[in-house]
Amino acid sequence: MLRRILLALIVLPLPALAASVAVPDSAPAELDGLFARLKQTQDSAEAADIEGRIAEIWGNSRSDTANLLYERGLEAMNDDRELALELFSAVTEIQPDFAEAWQELGAVNFELEAHDAAILSLEQAIALEPRHYGALVGLATIFEMYGNRKAALEALRRAYRINPHIPDIERRLRVLSRDVEGQRI
Repeated sequence: MLRRILLALIVLPLPALAASVAVPDSAPAELDGLFARLKQTQDSAEAADIEGRIAEIWGNSRSDTANLLYERGLEAMNDDRELALELFSAVTEIQPDFAEAWQELGAVNFELEAHDAAILSLEQAIALEPRHYGALVGLATIFEMYGNRKAALEALRRAYRINPHIPDIERRLRVLSRDVEGQRI
């Protein structure tokens, strides 16, 4: 594993190292404002822009090494999920408070059908960033797969309160709500 991680570091172009920028101390306040705007906007283009800025902030760990491994993990998700698993695992060891790395570790574990590990990683992402709507949707998907529709509904409702612009969330909420709580008269 270590050999593959070192190889990922070695083949990184030097400009990528120089592009690593630490998250400014104003990031938490900026996130608060972004989440407030995300809830209020009715404009899908504006919502997409806000989601992009949130992802940008979440994707920076404040550690050049963790950022480097994280970026390599994202690249590996397309064609080498085992490498992605190793890289995201290494990132969470180096920077255990990096919520987005935990979320990606959950995603790769899901793709590898390691659902228990995926749940643990997604729950860690949510513990670090309770507004992580992507991790909440991931949990809801796993809960629904295993028939825990009540927990899936709860996770989706939390995600919706944070970001009502998640694709297909309103339909999923209607279906789960009807299944869990029954048809309203």
